Amino acid sequence: MENNVSQEEIVVRIVCIIRSLLKHIGTILIVFMIFGMAFDVYKTMHYVPHYRSSLTATLSGEKNTYSNLSNIEGYLSTFNYALNSQNAKSYVMNKLGKNSLDLTVTTTQSTGNMIIVSATSNRKEATYHALDYLMEWYNNNQDRFKFPYRMTLIEKDSFVENSINPNSHIRNVGMAGLIGAAICIVYFILQSLLKGTAMTSTDVKQKVKTRLYSRLPHVYKRRGILFWRKNRSALLITSLKTPFDYKEAVHKLAGKVERSAQHHQYKTFMVTSTLENEGKSSVAVNLALSLAQQEKRVLIVDADIRNPSIQKILNLKDTSSLNDYLSGKKEWTDVVEYLEKYHLFVLKSHQDLDNVYSLISNGMLDKMLVEAKKVFDYIIVDVSPSYQLIEPMIINESIDATLYVVKQDEAPIEIINETITRLNNINNNVIGVVYNQSVKDFSRRHKAYGHRYGYGRYRQGEER
Repeated sequence: MENNVSQEEIVVRIVCIIRSLLKHIGTILIVFMIFGMAFDVYKTMHYVPHYRSSLTATLSGEKNTYSNLSNIEGYLSTFNYALNSQNAKSYVMNKLGKNSLDLTVTTTQSTGNMIIVSATSNRKEATYHALDYLMEWYNNNQDRFKFPYRMTLIEKDSFVENSINPNSHIRNVGMAGLIGAAICIVYFILQSLLKGTAMTSTDVKQKVKTRLYSRLPHVYKRRGILFWRKNRSALLITSLKTPFDYKEAVHKLAGKVERSAQHHQYKTFMVTSTLENEGKSSVAVNLALSLAQQEKRVLIVDADIRNPSIQKILNLKDTSSLNDYLSGKKEWTDVVEYLEKYHLFVLKSHQDLDNVYSLISNGMLDKMLVEAKKVFDYIIVDVSPSYQLIEPMIINESIDATLYVVKQDEAPIEIINETITRLNNINNNVIGVVYNQSVKDFSRRHKAYGHRYGYGRYRQGEER
């Protein structure tokens, strides 16, 4: 059992790393192109083409050559050294009228006393004539250097004018680009492993300074024709497209909230997170919808005046808002909207970065919550992310319980704990972490559960 859990956690961590790499895919592609193009420019500027010619010849001596084949095989290294000597190259340069020459000669044994001699140079003319002049030099100097074998030409291969080392731009870009991308990928993998986020629920249980209250699975949103754009449609439990396991997780969360409320007489619940984009507003809205489905009078308040989102999530019209009440223009009962479709009361807000602190700290919100408790069964308050912001701390003083949303592999655990400590120092009411967008469990029993009761087939039918 422990081995299975360990294997599942390893898989989850790998999936988190892959998701992290996909977030940086644009950066990786840019690094690929920069490395690739830079190397291609460098390679092109320093490119020197090389050409090759070859011939087939025999080595024959005074004695029976066939009886000394083993000696010929041993002689090849000496023969190769002689043709690459400075004396031989000087002879070729003098014949070609060149002051310098990049020439390399290689020799291999073919069959019997037949050898293949190849010459490689960075000049076409030198490559074509080099072997003729080398053969001439060798035979002319046989007596002088006491070469035991004479060299006789059998066949000279046709000269290929194309270089043997073509400058392939595709290869240059691909090779260097892959190296750059690999370095970039290694960097992001190390960054993902070292930033200390909550990759698994075990991380939350063991490292976060509050209990794991609930767990909401990750839901993949399908993209349209413009696949590079994110699907920003709201994830609501009232939608037929929302997966069953996500709906069930939200209902379980709502059930826990109801039990906590009954046991401790809670009515107001604040939903916050460490950083933005952790899904706290979606959690708040779906929690409110689930409670409303239980025929409870539920009010959801968007107190995130820095970046309000409930209006977008629920697709509400731009009418009066919480700002009007907090600024003293209207009563809070006049700006509350009732959504008959959801059986939900909503108090939305508008963005006002200049007056956030004055609106939140003037005591009007506290007064409203006291009055609203007499009218509603539950009040869900969506606030700004709590890390380094003062407004959630102010609102927390008037709240019965706080749900802290932690998105998988997003915020470092160190600052999660720091923020939770700040909230608890003001009002010791953080009842737990909602672990959001966690990778689904890979165990078979959960898959069997969905198909055994027909939920998988039902969900597929909805999407059609």
